[in-house]
Amino acid sequence: MIKMRIVSHIHSSDFSNDGKFSLKDIASMFKRRGVSVIFITEHSEDMNKNKMSQLVSKCEEISNNSLALIPGLEFSVKEGYHILGIGVSKFSKMKDSKGIIRFIRKEGGLSILAHPLRYKKNDFKELKEINAIEICNFEYDGFLPRLSNIELFQNFKENNSGIIPVSGLDFHRKIHDQKIFIKIEDTKVEKNDILKKLKEGDFKLEFNLLSINSELKFNKLNHILFKSNSILYDTGKRAGISLFSFLRKINLK
Repeated sequence: MIKMRIVSHIHSSDFSNDGKFSLKDIASMFKRRGVSVIFITEHSEDMNKNKMSQLVSKCEEISNNSLALIPGLEFSVKEGYHILGIGVSKFSKMKDSKGIIRFIRKEGGLSILAHPLRYKKNDFKELKEINAIEICNFEYDGFLPRLSNIELFQNFKENNSGIIPVSGLDFHRKIHDQKIFIKIEDTKVEKNDILKKLKEGDFKLEFNLLSINSELKFNKLNHILFKSNSILYDTGKRAGISLFSFLRKINLK
C-alpha cells in the first residue's frame, strides 16, 4: 500500500513576488521530508495566461514517479476572500467568488477557502459551492487547527455535505517548513487520482504527532490542544509584533 504525504498552499519565487524559493528548491526540500505531492498555489495577481502555461510546464518538468508538483493558483476575489484552485492549468481573470469556484470545478480542480481566520464575515454565502476549508493554515493558526475554523467547517457541512477540511502551510520562506501534512494511501502519484481521493474524504490530516480523519472526529484532549495552540500562537504573534514595532522606533530593525 502506497502512503503519501501532501503539502498544500505553497508559493515559489518563480511566480509569486513574495516567494523565497524556486520550484526546484521546493521540490528538493520537501522530498527530503518524505513528501510525495506538492500543491503549488501562486498568487493570481502575479500571473497571466503565459505565466500560467510556464507554471504548468515547470511543474511537469520537475515531477517524476515519486514526486508530483500539482499547479494551482491563489485567487484574490472582490468579496475579499482568497480561494485556492488546486489542479487548475488555465488562468482566469474572474474576480467573483462564485465564478472562480465554478471555473476551478470546470478545470477538474479543488477549490479551498484559504486562512478563514483572516475574514471578519460570518455568513460566507458566496462560498456555498466550495470544496474545502483550510482549517489549519500555519501562517495564521500555528501548528494545530483552530476551534473557530472547525466550527466554521461544521456550519458549512450542514448545507454542503461534500465539503472537506484541509491543512495548508502558506509557504513562502523556510520558517514555514512545518510537519503539517495531508496523508492519503493506496493511490498513484497522479493529479486526478489524488484529487479524487481528497474529494471523497479518503485522507487524514497530520499535525506533527497528531492525526485526525476527514470527518474531524477528535477527543477532549484534542479539543484542549487546539484551544491552547490558538492562545499560545496569538500571544506569541502579538509579542513578536510589539517587539518589531519597538525596534523600529529605536532604529534597530
